[in-house]
Amino acid sequence: MAEASTDHERPLFLDAGQDRLFAVLTEPVAEPDGTGVIFVQGAGIAAFGNARLSTALARELAATGHHALRIDQQGAGESTVSAAFDFDSPQALAAETAAACLRERGVSRIVLVAECFGARGALAAVNRGLQVDGLVLLFPPLTAATEAETDREARETAAFLAELAPAVEAGVPMFVVYGEQDLDWPRFDTAMTGRFGPGYRSELPALSVRVEPGKLHGIASAAARAAVRAQVLAAITEFRKG
Repeated sequence: MAEASTDHERPLFLDAGQDRLFAVLTEPVAEPDGTGVIFVQGAGIAAFGNARLSTALARELAATGHHALRIDQQGAGESTVSAAFDFDSPQALAAETAAACLRERGVSRIVLVAECFGARGALAAVNRGLQVDGLVLLFPPLTAATEAETDREARETAAFLAELAPAVEAGVPMFVVYGEQDLDWPRFDTAMTGRFGPGYRSELPALSVRVEPGKLHGIASAAARAAVRAQVLAAITEFRKG
């Protein structure tokens, strides 16, 4: 199998409202299969991704015929910023702009792989009408509240469920990935149980919740990197079956 490298990559600046967003497009090495995978990073993380995992995955996917696009969110990396970061207002623009870029290149199937706060932005884009064939949410945060800020935690958790529920109920194919030691995993489990019932992990057919040992958030270890890589590739394989 041929390997993708910098020889198969192009830097792009994409117009997005008042901003210009920087992205790296990794073009397929094998025969294109019509699938484009977009990597949306967490707040302040540039397009190469934590532990350079997005870079490695983009090249791995390009070797099997996928287009892959890694994009800097507003105010991250080389992208400009017209609005300050706000936990209560997830940024949908990066996912929307990246999807439009791939559609212009003939991609017919879109998968979003979105990490941390980028997962909130990806959900916002889907709720605003972005059509996707799969959504991978890597350890999405429910709240930025401290333990003492119980009212804030309740409000922000409710806002997260208001973002997630429409996509779940619409049957958008979705993987949600956490580590057992990620702070937001028990919050997510509790919130989902309260909204959909204790059997939500088996009763919502389009939703697959994957929980790995240890901590995944931040991808700060070799074990976390390997686990996230495996889950992303498994998700894309499942989405292609659908």
